[in-house]
Amino acid sequence: MSISKLSSELILIVENKLKMSPKENVDVVISLKKDANIGKVEKEMTQKGLMVKTVIEGPVVIIAGTVPVKDISELAEISEVEKIEYDSGVYAQ
Repeated sequence: MSISKLSSELILIVENKLKMSPKENVDVVISLKKDANIGKVEKEMTQKGLMVKTVIEGPVVIIAGTVPVKDISELAEISEVEKIEYDSGVYAQ
C-alpha cells in the first residue's frame, strides 16, 4: 500500500477496520496532483470501489466519497492521487 499517501488519522482507522470489518465503508477526501485528468481519475476510482459524492475543482482538485476499507490501498496506487484523508464531515462555511 502507498501508505505515504494516507493521512495518519486514516492509517489508524484503516488498520483497526481491516482487522474487524474490511468491507465496512469509510468516508474519504482525496486530493489530486496538479494537472490530473479529473474524468479519467474519477472513472478509475469508481472502478476501484469509490462511491463519489463530490468533486471540487480548483487549484487543488478534491474528490470526496465512500470506499470499503479493503479498497483504500487500490486508490492510493493511482498515480494522480496526492493524499487520501479521513472525511470527518466537518466543513467550513
